Amino acid sequence: MMHRFADPNASYVGHDPQDLRNLLAYLRKCRVSIESVDDMTRRVVVNDAAGTANTPPSIAFTVDDGYRDVATLAQPVFEEFDCPFTVFVVPEVVDGNRCFWWDQLAFLMRYSRTKRWVVPTASGELIATWSDEASAFAVRKLVEERIKRFDAAEIDAIMQECSRQADVPLFSAPPPEYGVLSWSDMRSLEERGVRFGAHSMTHAALSTCADEQAQWEIAGSLERVRQELRHPSSLFCYPYGKRSDFSERDERLAERQGCIGAISSEHASSMSPAKREAPGAWRWRIPRMSYDPRPGTVLRAFFD
Repeated sequence: MMHRFADPNASYVGHDPQDLRNLLAYLRKCRVSIESVDDMTRRVVVNDAAGTANTPPSIAFTVDDGYRDVATLAQPVFEEFDCPFTVFVVPEVVDGNRCFWWDQLAFLMRYSRTKRWVVPTASGELIATWSDEASAFAVRKLVEERIKRFDAAEIDAIMQECSRQADVPLFSAPPPEYGVLSWSDMRSLEERGVRFGAHSMTHAALSTCADEQAQWEIAGSLERVRQELRHPSSLFCYPYGKRSDFSERDERLAERQGCIGAISSEHASSMSPAKREAPGAWRWRIPRMSYDPRPGTVLRAFFD
């Protein structure tokens, strides 16, 4: 599971493309199979149905949110090693109807005229103070964790309050470093082997959504991706992705939309039969490891 890729000229935190290049070179040297997450899911489903033994170790790379650095920094490295990967995108952000709120938060903190905010959260007011980039990053992650399960209107209100305290206006269109891929960009990348899938309409925590909202978030995003792209992924990717962020209702919604499975961010180092849930249930909460560029960490996961 990956997100952003580091650009030395930008302020955000991301994966170092050279670290990725080194990891892929090592995996190729070790002849570790790298396949798309769609192909991996289908293969495991077939193996389960046939009762066959696991095939040799294989890795699938996924990237959430669909920022432009996927095209400029990640895709060339993956292509260099002939490695497939899948990107999960948020249509309302792609269409310019909203921005990722965590980018608004980072923007406000960078330009804030004060380094102390009082942020309203569900568990009471959070006093956010910072003095440098490191402490600002830690505070931002704390604020994100406290408010990510609010609905869109509540998060928008909190961002407005942070904007007021920072004395900095929210941006209506993202600055270049927060830009996301367009549908046209994605179609061009499809021609180079990149796959794209749905990551909900607005990146809402589905477990907090009413039934109608959840239906729109899942079905609407799948429909939009299928309309715009030629070879969309057959998987849905839950926003945030912890077990507290989606429910069995959301699993069934993805299944009814014709998905072959749905991806979480729950950590599981192996998909071996001994570690899976009831037959078939794992498909609707496929686990992922957070990206780690150290080869030893990746390879040890096969034996955990």
